[in-house]
Amino acid sequence: RDENKLPQEILPPQQELEIYDESIAAMQPGDLIALARAAEENAFARDRRIQTTQDARCGVQINEVHFTNTILGYQTYRSTACWLAVGAIATEGGKMREGGYADRKRIFVDLETPERLGRRAADRALAKLGAAPIASTKAPVILENEAAGQFLNGLFGAFNGQSVVQQRSFIAGRL
Repeated sequence: RDENKLPQEILPPQQELEIYDESIAAMQPGDLIALARAAEENAFARDRRIQTTQDARCGVQINEVHFTNTILGYQTYRSTACWLAVGAIATEGGKMREGGYADRKRIFVDLETPERLGRRAADRALAKLGAAPIASTKAPVILENEAAGQFLNGLFGAFNGQSVVQQRSFIAGRL
């Protein structure tokens, strides 16, 4: 049907959703490399026990979406995202511990600075040095928001209907 077809000419975005940042769209590979290196250098500068990193990454994403259907006329919008991540490795007495930190935002000025991001990755690695097992016990647990999200993500997989039906979930047979 004609009303469902995309138009022949590409029109400019009709809605400004405040999820597009020209400064992200204008970034060049050299800009991204400089940000990743700055984050890594700040991890090294945090403590002499940070001698290496697992990785340092920076990237951008630029999207333009076009859609139409019988209810809505032709619509389009643009969005961007930028991310920065470092995995620092702390070494002490032959033991190595990794700690990472990452941030992703749609608007570049909202992204964590390379300085803070590098320090946080180093701090996480350093905090793991000297860790020792403890006896089993019942105790309250406080999780950082990223860890809480990963924990919940693991639980949500158990509620997948297909996994339950195929008996691949720990809640299979318990509902």
